[in-house]
Amino acid sequence: MGFRFWIIIAALLGALGVIIGAMGSHMLGDTLSGDRAVFFEKAWRYHMLHVLAILFCAWLIWVFDHGLESHGSWSVRLAAVFFFFGIVLFSGVLYLMAIFGGQPVVPLVPAGGISFILGWMMIMVSGFRIPRF
Repeated sequence: MGFRFWIIIAALLGALGVIIGAMGSHMLGDTLSGDRAVFFEKAWRYHMLHVLAILFCAWLIWVFDHGLESHGSWSVRLAAVFFFFGIVLFSGVLYLMAIFGGQPVVPLVPAGGISFILGWMMIMVSGFRIPRF
């Protein structure tokens, strides 16, 4: 999964985020209140923030692949995977909770949060491995 793959994934997730945000604002604005509105806003914020993180990963993968140490991109690739699953688990479940109400049966939201944390930790690892030009 090279940098082009992650640019495409980020673009798709970004477009999806804009669509979901518009739906939340225009179609669901009257039905979302209280905790449900908070869940939706938090899901959307983390979703879009981590779309940018995936774009950053794509750039770092390119840097590693075109630098002197192309083998070092494994940590950035892993970070992108963690960010992707964080969006799916954290934001996805919060979106469902906001729209349909209730609580998730399985603790997927914390698993998504842990995935985000692991993604940022992999970015830190990548910082130690970034090639010198």
